Amino acid sequence: MPEQPQSNADTQKRIIEQIKKCIKIPKNLLKIEAINVYDNRWRVNMWCQTLPNHDTLVETYRITHSWFIVCKPNGDINSSYPPLDMTELKTGEPVRELSLTLSI
Repeated sequence: MPEQPQSNADTQKRIIEQIKKCIKIPKNLLKIEAINVYDNRWRVNMWCQTLPNHDTLVETYRITHSWFIVCKPNGDINSSYPPLDMTELKTGEPVRELSLTLSI
């Protein structure tokens, strides 16, 4: 039997549920959001609180991890980039801000 497509809201909830099962939630998590890019491709962002440092006196929130997800019509995750089993997410400790360098 073919998989039944879900509404975007249902798919969004399903993706976030699966993400939460794959990772240990950081203590400073604000939210996980799933944004439909097109068709069955989603951008999932993890927003976490960053602690004040010597440059700032206020707490801020940043995207600390982000995945590009391809899901099946029923909302099950088919693949993700980067993979969801990133070891730094398994600790449950507050995540650090990531510095990414892109080569073009």
